[in-house]
Amino acid sequence: MHVLAIDEGTTGVRAIIFDESSVAVGSAYQELTPLYPQPGWVELDAEAIWDATRAVCARALAAAKLNASDVKAIGICNQRATAVVWERASSRPIYPAIVWQDVRAAYRVPELLAQGIFTNALASAAKVEWVLRTATDGLRRAVNGELCFGTIDTWLVWKLTGGAEHVTDYSNASCTGLYDAMQDAWDTNALTVLGIPASMLAGVRSSSEVYGETTRAAFGAAVPVAGMAGDQQAAMFGETGFEKGAVKVTFGTSAIADVNTGEWPVMSMRGAYPLILWGIGGQRVYCLEGTAISAGAAVTGTGFYTFDSLFDPGLVSDVQRWLDQPEANFGWVVVVGDEYFPRSAKRFDSRENGSPEFQPSLTVSYSTAVASILPAELPLTQ
Repeated sequence: MHVLAIDEGTTGVRAIIFDESSVAVGSAYQELTPLYPQPGWVELDAEAIWDATRAVCARALAAAKLNASDVKAIGICNQRATAVVWERASSRPIYPAIVWQDVRAAYRVPELLAQGIFTNALASAAKVEWVLRTATDGLRRAVNGELCFGTIDTWLVWKLTGGAEHVTDYSNASCTGLYDAMQDAWDTNALTVLGIPASMLAGVRSSSEVYGETTRAAFGAAVPVAGMAGDQQAAMFGETGFEKGAVKVTFGTSAIADVNTGEWPVMSMRGAYPLILWGIGGQRVYCLEGTAISAGAAVTGTGFYTFDSLFDPGLVSDVQRWLDQPEANFGWVVVVGDEYFPRSAKRFDSRENGSPEFQPSLTVSYSTAVASILPAELPLTQ
């Protein structure tokens, strides 16, 4: 028996095939090309995401010497909050996917918070509103039921099932800024204020169940799509952070720290935000999250590294040497924490102190995310 995992990130798509012993027997990766049409704007071509997903799935199958029919189930983890709006009839996006990093609609966040809508600049809510108000006849078509909205998990399931399933899971829904976790429903007040018709939204399902089957045209065989979660929540699950108080920090395009808060969300006054980790077996588990938006992306942005090379142990010393060059000393400000938890953090300004001494696991990127959570909100042991 084999299962396929699709990891659709901000800067690339990976597919890995595992056998019944959880051994990876085939994998493939393809980078994505974000677009930056204006300062602060970040977009991706949603069709290019789908094309890349199909390509890495095919290459992973080839590497494993398997056919599509040999796969018994597919699971998806994905970049969260990236907003895609597409035509229900044709499955064509009406605008490029607005990436979670995009801040074009950030000005709306204080206005929405003042109206009692809990959201943040990373969430999908104001991005969807912006698309509907910007695209030709966007609002009218949305009201008429012609348009669908989804995060990347929803978009991929829609494409994999040939438009038969318009679904998301609890973890991704909680990242949109449109979901009321306490009511277990889309937030009607938020939808009214933002002018987003409920008909655009996906059905919210658990993180582990069969959502539908792939079409032969999309995947080559009818295979159940049977699990999905936002990438950070999936990472917490994969690291077995099941207990209340468990912490995970991941380093990719961004650096993100999550603290498992158990069966209740925890509010923060320090910049962190509550999300749903997962919903399985009728139970939802929550977390508190802090984000450093650019981590691995800052390194790949130098032009010297691909994303895959971030996992090369030699990267840290290479980056240190690069920062030590006089022409590279253009004003880096980083926070260096000790063993992920910066209770004794040091602030480094390269214009005053030169380049920081990098820790072996690049905790300089991690600590910014952790600092927004600790120490006030949860009684954690060191």
